Amino acid sequence: MPWFLMAQHPAVKRYPRPTQAMTLQTERLYALGIDAYRMAVQLARSRSSANLRLDGVTGDLRVGKNRVVERQLPVSIMGSGN
Repeated sequence: MPWFLMAQHPAVKRYPRPTQAMTLQTERLYALGIDAYRMAVQLARSRSSANLRLDGVTGDLRVGKNRVVERQLPVSIMGSGN
């Protein structure tokens, strides 16, 4: 999820981090809330949800058929660095 893996990405770094320590699950929910709000604003402004896309803090979001939101996560390799 870009919120955790890509903190310097323009779509991520413009949003403030929580001021109080959160659990991983709660911080994930915080990031999902950011994207949910941004998507709701776009849907309200749009006459059609066709081709609605968002470079979000939780991944690349797209509104598909029947207004189902699809999310694509960036590819990342995690390891020990060896």
